Amino acid sequence: MERYHPSLWRKVFVIVSEQLVCLFYLIIGAIPYLWDVLKTRVLISKENRLPSTMNELLDVRIFSRLSGKKVVHVEYSDRSEQHANSTDRAWFKVKYENEDNECFIFAKMQARTLIVCAIMSIYDIYRNELHTKKLKCQLLHQKFILQNGQEVDLF
Repeated sequence: MERYHPSLWRKVFVIVSEQLVCLFYLIIGAIPYLWDVLKTRVLISKENRLPSTMNELLDVRIFSRLSGKKVVHVEYSDRSEQHANSTDRAWFKVKYENEDNECFIFAKMQARTLIVCAIMSIYDIYRNELHTKKLKCQLLHQKFILQNGQEVDLF
């Protein structure tokens, strides 16, 4: 009994059709991420988006918009810097309007390179930092007390 051998064109058709289906699923799965990148990096103006570098946080207007209070002065603090492979971290010394004391605020940025940011987003590393399942605590107050004793409103 002779074995069936499909023709070369039949083999090529099967391989190409499988690759097209895989490409279709890849594109469908990537659309939300690509839309997010396009929206946050291109369509939203610099004044309305979240900062992407630590130097942008030194702008008083941006820091005022993020904190919801009028900021008079922002600078890097003399505390030790925090280093990580994929994110920028730093302490800032912030002086608010109508307040006597300066407060220290810790800031952490997402990765600078698009590929590292994409990988950390795809594997939910950024989301896990914000919404951990192990930490179950309810906020009893709408204020945090900083190291220097100053209260900061959360909402």
